[in-house]
Amino acid sequence: MIDINGNYVGIGIYMTQDKDGYIVIVTPIEGSAAEEKGLKSGDIILKVDGEECTGMDLTLVSNKIKGKEGTTVKLEILRENEIITEVIQRRMVVINYVRSKVIEKDIGYIEILSFDGKSSNDFKEHLEELQSKKIKSLIIDIRDNGGGVVSQVIEIAEILVPKGSMIMTTFDKEGNEENIFSKKEQMVEMEIVLLINGHSASASEILAGALKDNKVATLVGTTTFGKGIMQEVVKLEKGGAMKITIQEFKTPNGDAIHKTGIEPDYVVEQEKDEKVDLQLQKAIELLKK
Repeated sequence: MIDINGNYVGIGIYMTQDKDGYIVIVTPIEGSAAEEKGLKSGDIILKVDGEECTGMDLTLVSNKIKGKEGTTVKLEILRENEIITEVIQRRMVVINYVRSKVIEKDIGYIEILSFDGKSSNDFKEHLEELQSKKIKSLIIDIRDNGGGVVSQVIEIAEILVPKGSMIMTTFDKEGNEENIFSKKEQMVEMEIVLLINGHSASASEILAGALKDNKVATLVGTTTFGKGIMQEVVKLEKGGAMKITIQEFKTPNGDAIHKTGIEPDYVVEQEKDEKVDLQLQKAIELLKK
């Protein structure tokens, strides 16, 4: 539900665990309690409420930092050679899964990190802001986007493809098929490049297939993950939930992508430690022709 709603109660940090078992802050989330307290990228969390956490499973550390809204958590932080203690109040953390900027003077760039419960509205707002800045072309980045809410990706696709265009076909185990068409007026009539990679999955592949098959965007990057199935979350009486696979989907051209993925128009490999974003540079190159 955190993934779907795009928020949770905590202090607002992204963390990782290094090879020595240290819990390292990657970055504080903008506007969070952690940012207000001055937590920084590279800070090492040594203790949570007095409990040593070095070597502890990252998920366990995360759960100890989260808690009820209004309560506090005490962190012992190692910053360079100094140990700092911070008491931080937990509060609702709103995650912004859509970000945008203008690059190369007139190229709009929108990154969608996840298709959460409000991503379509966020995407529309970012797009309108970029259009007010007179962009002439657009890059949409769904690399490492593992999916999300199907209704949200359909609404984003409706913004980008012409009205009446097919977005996808769904079918269940009984063979019942349903064609999903765009019912809204297209908001974008400019050249678009969509950035994808091997971690673009599920809802991301719905968008990639819709834009590629409708010839709305050029795809740059590497073949997507290949998760062409959809689930629904069924709440259980005792507070748990079950995620059930209910349908498979095909692209508008009828291509099933489960376990195969969607191939880009331009294959550009990108190593994680590469200092230059080669895939983004290729997108810019194509749009400047």
